[in-house]
Formats: sequence, structure tokens, C-alpha cells
Amino acid sequence: MALWHDHLLPRLVDKACARPDFAGPRRRALSGLRGDVVEIGFGSGHNLAYYPPGVDRVLAVEPSMTARRLAERCVAESGITVEYVGIDGQALALSDESADTAVSTFTLCTIPDVARALGELARVLRPGGRLHFLEHGLSPDLCWG
Repeated sequence: MALWHDHLLPRLVDKACARPDFAGPRRRALSGLRGDVVEIGFGSGHNLAYYPPGVDRVLAVEPSMTARRLAERCVAESGITVEYVGIDGQALALSDESADTAVSTFTLCTIPDVARALGELARVLRPGGRLHFLEHGLSPDLCWG
């Protein structure tokens, strides 16, 4: 099980999330990011190429050490400061109001308690901060304001 979870799965997710047809949706979802960004499910860093110039640093939450190693190239190429700040989006090791914006792409489906993770993101966002997210499933609620 450790081989699958620790080594194979992060590599499969890396390849699946590198699809060229995700470029447009990523660009739209990440538009308007600014300042200090907390990103849950940082993965192998695919979002970095789409972060706008107003981003100062990324506070990355990622449980997989393999994904972190895979991200090294993207981090180096981006020129953006990335600090790993934890492994669990449900319990962020950040102070209240410590991020300007938050990001989650293709991650919410992997979190056992999504409401808790969203509460944590709300806690660490500064007043006026926004969550930018991209998911691969349809919401049962057709009216997201």
C-alpha cells in the first residue's frame, strides 16, 4: 500500500494534471491571485505557470513528499517563493488572516471533511480574501453566486 500511495499515485496524478486542455481552466481559475497565496493540494506545482505577477509567495500544503520532489522543477522555473507549510488542508498550520488569496485545484474530492478544509481556508484568509478553485466534477447546486 505504501508503494502505491507514496510513490505511484503522486506520479499518476502529476501526469493526469499536466493535460494541455487544463491550461485554459487553470488560467481562468487563477486569474486575480495576489499577495500571499495558500494553496491546498499543491501537488507537483502545475499551477505555478498560471500564477499572475501579483503573487508574492505560495504557502503550499501538500502531504506527498514525492509530489513535492516532482514540484522542484516548476518551483525553480516559476521564480515564485514557495514555502511548504503543512500536509493537511483540514488543519492549516497558519495564523488567522495570514493569506491574501487561497487556491484549490482538483483537490477537494480528496479531502475527507471538505467543510472543515473550507473553514480553515476562511480562517487564514485576510478580510476581503478570496478562494479560487477548480474541480473536475459537477456541483449538485446549479446556482453558485
